[in-house]
Amino acid sequence: MKQTVEEAAKEYAELIVKPQEMYLSFEGVYSLKEDLFNSFSAGAEWQAKQSPWISVKERLPEPNKLVLCRMVSNGAIVSGYIVVSSGRSPYVATDGGFEFEDWNDYECDMWMPIPSFDEILEANRDVLERIKEKGD
Repeated sequence: MKQTVEEAAKEYAELIVKPQEMYLSFEGVYSLKEDLFNSFSAGAEWQAKQSPWISVKERLPEPNKLVLCRMVSNGAIVSGYIVVSSGRSPYVATDGGFEFEDWNDYECDMWMPIPSFDEILEANRDVLERIKEKGD
């Protein structure tokens, strides 16, 4: 089961700070634990908003792993397998009958894993809950 941001932040803050520790600032006495919790949460939320695309220069997917790929020639997104051959840029091998007009060797610059249904559901849980609340 995935850990929520709040659970992870609480666990992190409890590992770092003893419950009774406080610190003094210009505005008064603050709980370091509370500040660590808020900072951890803000960082996790920021990270969640970052692009899921991975540059082929940064790293490649596992061999024979079906992924989403962004084509250099026209920015199209296709599913396929990234192939690396000496002397050329990484390119995409697509399934059997797939072709498009501007294929230009299917050169790929970015890729991302294809999310599972459960990952899509989890990523959109808040939206689904709001829809459910409106229907009640």
